[in-house]
Parts: sequence; structure tokens; C-alpha cells
Amino acid sequence: MTKISSQHWWLFESFRKAIRQPLFGKTVLTVSVFAMIAFGLLGIGRGGEAFADVRYWYVAAKAWLAGLNPYDHNVFQTLATESGLGDLMPFAYPPQSFAIGIYLAAFPFKISQLVWTITNVIAVILLSFFGVQLLKSRETNTEVECSRLARWIIPAIIIGNPFTAHVLWTGQTAMVICVVLIGSWQLAYNGKPLLSGVLLGFASIKPQLSVLVILWLFLEGHWRTLLTAGISMLAFSAVPILVVSPSKILSEWGNAMKAYQLDPAIASGLSYNTNLKSLLNGLGINLPPLSLLFFMLVAIAITFVIWRMWRGGKLHRNDILGILLGLSLLLFFGRDYDIVVLVPILSAMWWHVRNHPGSQLASLALMTTLFIPHRIMEKIEVPFLLYWRIVILMIFVLWLFYCSFNERHNDERQPT
Repeated sequence: MTKISSQHWWLFESFRKAIRQPLFGKTVLTVSVFAMIAFGLLGIGRGGEAFADVRYWYVAAKAWLAGLNPYDHNVFQTLATESGLGDLMPFAYPPQSFAIGIYLAAFPFKISQLVWTITNVIAVILLSFFGVQLLKSRETNTEVECSRLARWIIPAIIIGNPFTAHVLWTGQTAMVICVVLIGSWQLAYNGKPLLSGVLLGFASIKPQLSVLVILWLFLEGHWRTLLTAGISMLAFSAVPILVVSPSKILSEWGNAMKAYQLDPAIASGLSYNTNLKSLLNGLGINLPPLSLLFFMLVAIAITFVIWRMWRGGKLHRNDILGILLGLSLLLFFGRDYDIVVLVPILSAMWWHVRNHPGSQLASLALMTTLFIPHRIMEKIEVPFLLYWRIVILMIFVLWLFYCSFNERHNDERQPT
């Protein structure tokens, strides 16, 4: 790529010099921490009920421990009402989510809220660590500055972005699952299949985020990891399976998922989703009921193509996890707050644009646009713009794919 003259980019070069100062990174990180505390923990300016999602695992675990089926919404709602937790939508998490539920149900509900908040804050810290480490693992001794600034800015982005605040406030699982998936991925490729499998089994609590990682490890032949993951899933699901019965547990969960998808609160919030199906619906293209099967087949096909390219030396392994998680959000079901799982994309893109000022500006602009509050876009009154995050997510995934392919292509052209 042709080097851009500093005469044309004097403002950008001045900014680059300023951010190289140690005080800049420390200041940005400090501001991000205060933003997380204000908007994610104290809920300043936020609507909606705090710890909304904690109620679901809490009530479901109480139901299973009492020998009741939380996938029966009447049973689930009755127990929620008796516990003073208000009206709840159908419980749609898979049986292995009992691993979270039993962890929280061991305490009174108020204490469980605090326990889960601490858990999520720890997840934020670990994600920040992983974000920097994923970048540092690619470095050579000649590019120290790449991680010198990143060790402040990447954690600042992870800690201070509005999706992290939302996950903390509502008690979502996205950050915990992302930590577990990154950990499982790293352990699988570092010769520790048993621990990797346990983490992968836990990550299956959000199957829409973990399924392509499972498929990838299958293609790679990580049999001990996958076997351990399967055993872990069965262990986490043992109580729900015994309560509901082995022959009915999957059908009961499937019916609960259908009821959840049809709930007016979900059906009316398509613009908060991250998948292409919602984007097409926003364009007035209504897909048939079998569209989920279609997107699953597309996801499998794309993953297989990426695996073949990786095996052929056409892609960097350090980019694969980010691509898979991005595809999971685009082709399966995800909400906008699930964007917090894209830490591997953040680290990978930081690496790829490190020497290209124009690309740095473009990626920064795209990321900033990603964080625009939804309510601001609603005021513009252009329906298509409500799905802007899906478009930006698609751009990032395609961009990372191109950067990974291009870097490998350039490596092959280097003289040996």
C-alpha cells in the first residue's frame, strides 16, 4: 500500500503523536472505567429493570430443584410470581444453563444479583486481558508500539463501550461466554483438551455463539476436546434431564424457544438483533419458516470453506475465532449487546491496520458508529437505518477475512 504523506494527514499525524504519550492511554482507560461504573453498575440514565436476565436462570434453577419444568411457561411464571420476580417471558435457555442457575440459586435473590455482577466484572477484566494478549501473541520485536498503546486502548474500548454497560446492567451472559470461548480456543490449540472441553461445554449455554467453534474443532479433529465438551454438557444438564425426562428435554426446550421467538417483546425488536434475517425483514423481505435451516447450512458451508483455506495456508489462525464469532452473530440469533463477544475481531483488526493510517481512521469511524445509541437512529425515521449495526458487523467480518487472506498472500510472496 502506498504510504500516505504526512502533509495530507497532518491532523491525523498530530493525533498519533498525542496518543503515543503514556498519559493518553491511562486517561482514556480511566474514563472508560468511570463510564462502566456509571452506566453499567449504577444505571445512570438507563431504562429497564436491572438484572432482568438473572431472574430467568434463578427461577429456572428453583423450578428444576423442585422437580418442576421451567419450559412450561405457566409453571415458570407461577414460580416467578411466587418469588416476587414479576412477569417473565418464556425460558429459552438450553438445559445446560442449569450450571449458571444452580450457581445463583444457592443464594437469596438479592445476593445472587451481587454474585452475578461480580462475575461479569471479572469477565470484563479477563476480556480486557485476552484482548491485549491476542494482539501480543502476533507481535515481533520490531513492533513493540503495537501493544504499548493497545494495552490501554483495547481494555478501554472493552470496558467503556455501551454494550458492556448493558450486559452489566441487565445481567446478561455474553461477556462470560466470550471469556470461556476464548479460553477454550486457546487451550485446545495449546494441548489442553480436557479443560478446553469443559469450557466449551459451558459455552454451549449460548449455542448460537458456540456452534461454529464446535464445528471448527470437529473439522480440526480435536476429538478429546469435543468428547469432554459433550460429557460436560450432559453433566450440566443432568438435573433438567432427570426432571423433564431424557426423551422430552429437547422437544420441551425447542417449544420454549419457539414461544420465546413469538413473544411480542422479541418480535417487535428485530432492529436490536444482529442477524441477516432481521436485516432482510427490515428491507421488507419476509423469509419462510425454514430460513433458519437455510442460514445454518450457509454457516456450515462458509465454515468449511474457511477451514479449507486455513488448511491451505490462505488465512491466519489468529483471525479465525473472530471471523467465526462474527458469522455466528450474522447467521444465527443474537442481540446487539452480544457484540461484546467480538473482542477477537478488535484485536485482529488492530494488528492488520497498524501500519495504515487510512484504515485506522476508517475502522475507528466504523466502531464509533457501532456505538451510536439506538434511540438516536430511531429519531431519523428511516427504517433501514435501524439495522445499521448489522451492516457494520458484516463489514468488519468481511474486512477481517480480506486482511487475513491478504497478509498470508503477502507472506507467501516474501523471499525466503
